[in-house]
Amino acid sequence: MLKLGVSYDRTPVPDALHRPTFLPDNDRIALAFGAKHQLSKAGTLDVGYEHLFLSDGGASRNKGVGVAPFQGNLSGSYKVQVNMVSLQYTHAF
Repeated sequence: MLKLGVSYDRTPVPDALHRPTFLPDNDRIALAFGAKHQLSKAGTLDVGYEHLFLSDGGASRNKGVGVAPFQGNLSGSYKVQVNMVSLQYTHAF
């Protein structure tokens, strides 16, 4: 069995001022595909791959905002790409 999926997920973070630097989240599109193979009457093997396309984003902090020792001014941008590979074996008793 072949599997294919596409999704669009909007970030709950409204702008760069509210975006945490330790979690560079932004709107994303996910493209995934995989396969399932029945190895035996009781065993199944699933493999999959997913790539996340995240919108480029940034983070901005004003002086005094943050947790010590990370207080101060911050302004920057980032580009994020995520690749995920999965492998699963299922055995029914």
